[in-house]
Amino acid sequence: KIVEKSLDLESIQSSRDEFQDQAVMNEQLLQASRHAEMEANRKIKQLQMQLEMQLNQCRDLETRLEQALTRWKTDKDLTVKETQRCAKLSNICSGLIEKNESLEMELRRYEFRLKQYDDLPLPDEIKMRLTDQQADLDHMRNDLSSLRQQKDSSDELNIRLQESNQELNKAVEELKSALIQSEQNLVDHVGQINKLTERVNELTDALAAKEDIAMSLTIEANRLAEAEKKSTQAIRTLQNEVARQTSLVAHLKRLQMAQSSAALAPVEEDVAITIEEDPPVISSSSSLASSHQESLSFRRLEDLLRVPDTTIKVQLEQTSASGGVAGLIDAMLDAENDERVQWRGARALRDLILKDDENKQRCCDPSKKVEELLLRSLTKFPLDSSVQGHVIRLLGALAFGNDLFRRKAGEKGAVTCLIDAMMNHPEDESVQLHVCTALTNLAHNSLENRSRFIEADGVNNFLKIMATFEDSAKFQRQASWAILTLAASDETSKAFAMNGGDSAVINAMLKHRDDSGVQQFGSWALCNMALSGEDMLRKIKKKGAVEVCKMALEVHGDNPEVVRQLKQALSIFSPGTGSSSDGPVLSLLNDTNNSNSKSQMKGTNNPSKGSPGNQRDLSTKSKGDPLGNTRATFQSLSLRRK
Repeated sequence: KIVEKSLDLESIQSSRDEFQDQAVMNEQLLQASRHAEMEANRKIKQLQMQLEMQLNQCRDLETRLEQALTRWKTDKDLTVKETQRCAKLSNICSGLIEKNESLEMELRRYEFRLKQYDDLPLPDEIKMRLTDQQADLDHMRNDLSSLRQQKDSSDELNIRLQESNQELNKAVEELKSALIQSEQNLVDHVGQINKLTERVNELTDALAAKEDIAMSLTIEANRLAEAEKKSTQAIRTLQNEVARQTSLVAHLKRLQMAQSSAALAPVEEDVAITIEEDPPVISSSSSLASSHQESLSFRRLEDLLRVPDTTIKVQLEQTSASGGVAGLIDAMLDAENDERVQWRGARALRDLILKDDENKQRCCDPSKKVEELLLRSLTKFPLDSSVQGHVIRLLGALAFGNDLFRRKAGEKGAVTCLIDAMMNHPEDESVQLHVCTALTNLAHNSLENRSRFIEADGVNNFLKIMATFEDSAKFQRQASWAILTLAASDETSKAFAMNGGDSAVINAMLKHRDDSGVQQFGSWALCNMALSGEDMLRKIKKKGAVEVCKMALEVHGDNPEVVRQLKQALSIFSPGTGSSSDGPVLSLLNDTNNSNSKSQMKGTNNPSKGSPGNQRDLSTKSKGDPLGNTRATFQSLSLRRK
């Protein structure tokens, strides 16, 4: 019976192991289903954005079509009026032609009659009358020629109007065909969205089924655990019974020996008691093993999760020491589906490029296509804050002072990925700070990236995040820096001003009056938005920009750099109050011409009009910088017109 029970216990344990393996597999399937659901949601968002873009295009086409129809109707009315006018002129011309013909016939009659009297002497009065009639006849001929010319010009005008009418009809047909095509594309996109919705519903149903299976497996595992516990108790009972029977047999043998020898030894009872005391030791060890079995299984799971991450860390450290930049890039390429390799590799690459500029040049080599690798990581793990933070941090460091990398990263969709990261992690301040730094470095000296920022609806999303972290002086400082760089062109500055960017900057300056960085960069950003047009200047002044700058001037009067920028802002909002009569642009040009080129490459704390340049990484500190982060470099000052 003990052997049978042991065999049953082994079979129960093997079945329990099988169920545990099945549970692990089901957990993996659940994770895969969740990832698939996240991917489907992301695709749905992308398709919705595309649908909105198509709708906007359709609205634009409809507007253009309405404008073209309006122009066509106007031209048509003008054509009708000109046609009527031409008809009137034709009638007048035909009447004049008939009159001319009758006059010519009359003239010929007069000439014929006058020829009969050529040889006769005529009185002076008749000669004067004939001369007057000849003059009248010449005048009428001139009028006739002018009327013929007017008729020819009216015919030409009529021909041109007909041609323009035909061209307008062709344009209307083309617009109608484009509208039909856009409607067809819209229907196709709606169909794709419906298919994706059905797929998401199927995945949701499959996920629910997997969860039911996992729940049933958990119940079955609990039942097996109870059965195992019962079998353990039964084995312990059998062992106790066997020990008791053995002790009884030994006691009977001793009694028989005592009867034969006629003596009873007291040691026999001790032996029996000792034999009976053995089973509890066995039972206690088996219960200890069963009680710690669940904790050991959880400990093994933790070890399985902990060991690969530690191994990855050690491997990447060895790769960084031996292979350098190339080795880390190869490691990230080989394990693109492992989020731990991606964020640890990005952090190691950033450490290398900050130590040596040659490593940065190797990393920015176009043949390695690092920007594509980083953007793939951002796209594959959109909800992993570690991947998003470290990869965006590396992206901003690589874009610092490298126009080629900025252009390539922007063409591959870096700006859109940054905005997606901003919206996927709305409450993670660390990710938001890295996004601000990367946006500043990508937008510096790049009109294309600024335009891409507007096309991706970055202005509204950026201002939403500013409102979320309105109490954080550090984030408001970095956000103001990003705005003044993005607003270094008229298109983006108008977009920020029209969507409430001026109000956000003014609120930040009011809420963080003691932070010199917020005041300096905020006033600078207001200047760039105000210089996009007179209407924007008046709008920002009405919101209290002058008063805010004056209050900041009183609080930070001992900081020369903040004072300089505030005076330049006041000279724009209120001419005559600045530091020079020529305005901030002229003073900036003089300062730039007198400065040393080496100091421009290293960085300066002189804010000026336009874009301050790149941001270094947030963790990089400067000893002489009161703001706690390295100032921007003036590698290429993007001055804007006054």
